[in-house]
Amino acid sequence: MGVIRLEQAQPGMELASDAADRNGQLLAKAGKELSDKELRLFKAWGVLELDVVGDDTPAEDPQGSTENLVVEPQHHAAARERFKHCDMDHPLVALLLEECARRIAGRENNGA
Repeated sequence: MGVIRLEQAQPGMELASDAADRNGQLLAKAGKELSDKELRLFKAWGVLELDVVGDDTPAEDPQGSTENLVVEPQHHAAARERFKHCDMDHPLVALLLEECARRIAGRENNGA
């Protein structure tokens, strides 16, 4: 499988490499079989991704693909509302706004 988001990890998966927190503190060694306890620990320590053993086919995005979505003006308006206290002229904020609008559109298309 390779590197996956923590939300995609399931009990029983095996770590392909060591898992560490944001500061580099080791939380679990490669080869460890994941349990619910480890997954809760990783979430508490802010781990975002894990490298797990498995085939190298890309995992499906649980939020759905946003590649071919039509993003409407109301999606952009909803995204701007979430970032209303940010500097809208900053390039990173512009990227985040666009991704947020795409995810809002994706949720709407998936009925969530």
